Amino acid sequence: MPRLSSTAREKLYLAECDKARAAGLGDLPICNLCGAPIDGRRDRWHESHDPAIPRHMGGDVTGIAHEACNLRHNNEHDTPLYWKIKRVRQRFIGARVPKSRPMAGTKASGWKHKMSGEWVRR
Repeated sequence: MPRLSSTAREKLYLAECDKARAAGLGDLPICNLCGAPIDGRRDRWHESHDPAIPRHMGGDVTGIAHEACNLRHNNEHDTPLYWKIKRVRQRFIGARVPKSRPMAGTKASGWKHKMSGEWVRR
């Protein structure tokens, strides 16, 4: 998804102001992650997607959020979920095949090769 143009950004901010006024929460839009008002002149903000469904999974834009709130939510929720989905998919399609046996002499094999040439259990 491309970045918002300045007119689209302004429209989103004004639409969120209208939602806040309609809900009786004042003239400033409300952060959909922390619930605090966002002052467009002093606070940096991002468009925010559904907190339960990230954008990479098809989540829709649900409003705006403080930059700090949105980045924290991304780092704690969205990014780990993205990488977990990627790991599961890689395993599912067979891109990472677990080895059947560990190499002899490694700690994983449970055998130790001594200097004398004999093999003993670890």
